[in-house]
Parts: sequence; C-alpha cells; structure tokens
Amino acid sequence: MSDVVAITAIAAGGEGVGRLADGRAVFVARTAPGERIRLREGVKLHKTFARGELGEIVAPGATRVTAPCPHYVQDRCGGCQLQHVTYEAQLAAKRAIVGDALRRIAKLEVEDPEIVEAVEEWRYRAKVSLAVKGGRGRSRAVGLHQYDRPGSVFDLKDCHIADFKLMVLWRELKQRLDLLPAQLTASPGLTRKPCAGPSPTAPT
Repeated sequence: MSDVVAITAIAAGGEGVGRLADGRAVFVARTAPGERIRLREGVKLHKTFARGELGEIVAPGATRVTAPCPHYVQDRCGGCQLQHVTYEAQLAAKRAIVGDALRRIAKLEVEDPEIVEAVEEWRYRAKVSLAVKGGRGRSRAVGLHQYDRPGSVFDLKDCHIADFKLMVLWRELKQRLDLLPAQLTASPGLTRKPCAGPSPTAPT
C-alpha cells in the first residue's frame, strides 16, 4: 500500500493537495483539508507534481460531509467538485484559490479577497453543458462526465446545484432525445455539448 498523505489545502479545480515523501505536491480528488489518506497504487508522477487517486481515508477532515447528490458519489459526477465538504469550507477554499492566483500569477501583493455567498446554497446554477453518448432512442446517454473518466457519460437524473426550472427543461429534453441535432447522434461515440438553460425573460 502507498504511504499516508496529509491533505493541507484545496487547489483550483477542487482537488485536495498533499505532499509525497519526496516533496512533490500530489493532487487527489474528493479529499478535504486536514485529512490523512492512503493513495491507490499507480500514482502518476510528473517532474514537479503528482496525481493520485483516493484509496482510503485514514482520518477524515473536520469539514467532510456526506454529499447530498447521489450522482456525486455513485456516478463520480464531474459537474461539481466540493460537495464532500461543508459550504463554509467551500467558500474558504475559493477565497484561498483566488488569493493565490492574484499573488502567484498576477504578482499582486494582496490579501485573500472576501467571498460573496450565493443567495442559495443549492439550485443556483442557471446553465449546464451536457454530454451525449451516441446510440439510438433510449440507448443514448445524455448527462455529465465522471470526474476521473472524461470519456464516459452517465445518465443525469437531477443536479442539486442547477435551478429547478433548468431541471424541468432537462426532463422535457430527455423525453425528446430523437429531436437532438443529427450531428450529436450520428456517431456511436461521444459528442459534446448541447447547453440547456432557462431564458432570463421566461415567466417563473
């Protein structure tokens, strides 16, 4: 088994960050600050960093929670990255990510900026980009990619961060898959991406 790694922060993109024994930063999805984890075998080593997969949580972080969306765990949904930590931890991570970018990339000597919270913790997204897996009729999959398998598509039932009106539109679309443009269905492989979103002028 791999050595135990301590996760110290969340990077842009939502992956947890730790250090390997040789000092290289290692990025691991679905991990939280303060956790001690064991990596799966097969860590991908690069010159200055590494990418690994979560094998076991040895000691969970204080901010870890159970993700409310079943797709997040069961389908390894790549539509969002931080449902496994508290909302407060999500805000703190985003604040640190923006501050780091301003200092490291923009070379500005600034503090981490204040983060304006969304009005609602859930159902705030007004647009989604969907992926289509080729096939005919009900055999066609229209949904989102798994975060660790970008070539795959799982059938989306609901999205906890998407506006309710958007999901109503999505369910109507699912019943009319044969009406999708021909270029999205001609290939048996993967084609992306139609977008769906409620009109800003539509009645609520």
